[in-house]
Amino acid sequence: MFLFICCQKPTLSFDEKVVNFALSNPSDTFVEISNYDTLTTVIPYDKEEQLRLVEVLKKKGFKVEHVGRGNHSLGPRVVVVTMRDKNCECEVQKLYYNTISDSTYECREKIKCKPY
Repeated sequence: MFLFICCQKPTLSFDEKVVNFALSNPSDTFVEISNYDTLTTVIPYDKEEQLRLVEVLKKKGFKVEHVGRGNHSLGPRVVVVTMRDKNCECEVQKLYYNTISDSTYECREKIKCKPY
């Protein structure tokens, strides 16, 4: 009798693939994603804000260095998070773009990473 053990590689999420791409292709150019499932009518308060790419970087050992918020030229809000590990610095931005409806926003995140 033979016993077969199958080891499967864990499947990476889309967000993990984007972060891996940004880390392996350092650049001053952002990679922007728009894979949020729904539009939003509410911009969260600072303590409730969540950036998906930031969460992936945290799992990889990156630490938050700076968090900022402001107004974006194409929408009412931009959230900027700068993170570092021992070799690399990444900037993640979450943007709320205005849509045709005055009370609905499209969320997007973008990332760029560079060695330091």
